[in-house]
Amino acid sequence: MIQIKKLEFADTFLIERQAQQDENVNANIIKFCINNGDGVAIAKDGKILACVWWHCAWANMLSVSALISASAGKDMFALVKVLKKMVSARKEDRLECIVKNSFKNAHKLMRILGFTVEGIMRKYIDGKNYALYAKVSDDNDEDFMNF
Repeated sequence: MIQIKKLEFADTFLIERQAQQDENVNANIIKFCINNGDGVAIAKDGKILACVWWHCAWANMLSVSALISASAGKDMFALVKVLKKMVSARKEDRLECIVKNSFKNAHKLMRILGFTVEGIMRKYIDGKNYALYAKVSDDNDEDFMNF
């Protein structure tokens, strides 16, 4: 059975990180987001499958980040169900997330969760390119790309 608890900074060290996460997740950024936002640890049988945290960058917009365990494997379906519920429960106009271009599994997860890629942020972190994903409450925005 999946358990969800309030995220604590120490939880981020208990997760088996994927190689693409290990090199670019900065402890100070995680601390800032947990202290200035909110987050959850998602576990099964005492093993953390994911750490998800978010903070409000401005009114009605959340910046979302996550660490997904490299060993989530057989629990991934249940984990995705929980993540989908969490995303759909949010009332903000915009949720956004950045993903390193080379991190194929994260791109797949973003699409499964209903996020849309909005563009590439070149040389964003450590000289690497990242994709900006967003999930917007009303995708019928008539001003979108109308400039």
